[in-house]
Amino acid sequence: MNRTFLGGLKNPMLDLESRLQSFVLLLGISSLVGCGERNPAWDTPFVPGDSVGLSGSVALVDESRNELMMLTSPAESKLEMTRLKVGKNIVTALPSADRQRLFVLSRGEERRLRESDEKPKLIVVDGATTPSILASYELGGPAQKLELDPQGEWAVVYDAGGVVVNSNELVLLDLAASDPQKQQFAITLRSTGGQPERFTFTAPLTLPNGASHRLLVVETNQDLSIIDLSFPEKDAIRVSLPKTKAGDAAHPTAVAFHDDPTGTGTGSYLAVAFQNDSSVLTLKLSDPTEKSVSAISVIPNLLDAGAIPSTIDFVATDSGLRLAALVPTQRTAILFDPATSKSEKVQFDRAYTGISRVTGLVSGAPDKGDVALLYSATDPTIAFWRLGVASSTPYASYDSYGVDARVTSVLDIPGTQFGTLKLLIGSSSTEFFLLDLKKRESYPMKALSGFTLRLSPDGQRAWAFPKNLLQIAELGFSDNHPTSYAVERPVIDVFDIARADGGRSALALHAAQGGAQDLGVTLFDAEHPDSAHTRFVSGLMLEGLR
Repeated sequence: MNRTFLGGLKNPMLDLESRLQSFVLLLGISSLVGCGERNPAWDTPFVPGDSVGLSGSVALVDESRNELMMLTSPAESKLEMTRLKVGKNIVTALPSADRQRLFVLSRGEERRLRESDEKPKLIVVDGATTPSILASYELGGPAQKLELDPQGEWAVVYDAGGVVVNSNELVLLDLAASDPQKQQFAITLRSTGGQPERFTFTAPLTLPNGASHRLLVVETNQDLSIIDLSFPEKDAIRVSLPKTKAGDAAHPTAVAFHDDPTGTGTGSYLAVAFQNDSSVLTLKLSDPTEKSVSAISVIPNLLDAGAIPSTIDFVATDSGLRLAALVPTQRTAILFDPATSKSEKVQFDRAYTGISRVTGLVSGAPDKGDVALLYSATDPTIAFWRLGVASSTPYASYDSYGVDARVTSVLDIPGTQFGTLKLLIGSSSTEFFLLDLKKRESYPMKALSGFTLRLSPDGQRAWAFPKNLLQIAELGFSDNHPTSYAVERPVIDVFDIARADGGRSALALHAAQGGAQDLGVTLFDAEHPDSAHTRFVSGLMLEGLR
């Protein structure tokens, strides 16, 4: 592990004296290299792979050297780099949901000739202000894809590649297990020709006998498999999917789940919607039968939404638990009672395509039932749907608001201080909206075409930037005021990380100019950004080599 304190240049522009000093420094480096044995790494071209923002560091994947270049900021205007050796032939690097860890999947030696040759690995890196390798899992074979549990308890590697491939083979890694013999579980799904496309990790779901189980739902284009993470060694449950009217297999597009704590009597459920069929499949969780080889059993029930739903979710209403299915082509929502299969229709004034529960975050919420934020990818509107009155007065259960843009997704603000704010991402590449749930007001934000938005992990601000241009913008949530800053080189990404001294730094990452294989960084104080107080550092690929 090599650690280097990186120098920098105050402000984006150098004066003549600084340029002369840099030139002399480069001459000195050349003389030193010529006097001793040349490190082979100097001759290895830098291959910029993924860059990943973590809680207290930024990871740059250097595929050619099988390394991570971990950038940290120990204090204001200070930048430090730590190089971590990881597995050979890196496939992907994914952060955990809380950005505390980075998972690096590698294939090892392409052709192992000796026992000492490296095998495929999954390496876990601490993404805090002092990066280090936390764990390394040696895999039985190479894999090309990685899926992470949002709760940080499991990882799934799959899709081996090669001449002959079992596309339904998964390897589950229990990240909390201390016993190496109980860390990995190889599972082959029983499928009729499909292969894994999406994974859903559920929260703990309660069975009628009171036992609580977390499940992994694996969707293919042919069927559905349910893996009990409490007993991963037991057989997965395969669920056949309905056929469309044309005779094709229904293709899953959304999975929802509901937990029934013991004693409430509603039952715990899974539900599946399809992108090519109006059916909605519910699966009630049940205790295993005496002859069952699985730890749970499911009771299927097929419902009909009348037209293809865009999404589904379980909600609490004035009549009890319901499965809500949004049907934009009919401007309706269908509320299914999962216990009786009875349904109610709520007619809207617009075609809503997405739903986000915001119960407890809005003012005037009913005593009983959820409140949901509805948004539309086809109409410039949002609505607040009061499900506590959805059955008694469905026609008056929602309030619509125009937002002058079609909304494709809703982002939560991290933390609790600004938890009543939501970011609405528009279908246009030039705008997004900040929505105040308490005031029920939206603030439109115009941006340059093709901008990228990054939320700070502390939930205090967002950074927006158009890739490969010379500007970034900071939007503070305390006053909803955006401020733009010019930088010296084109920006390819922006990361907001914790500093070792308790503050925060923003790192604007730059690609090299003139075709050189290099990277640079402009360093801001994230909490008090000021273009007059920045530090520019270039030559990141050269730092830390000995």
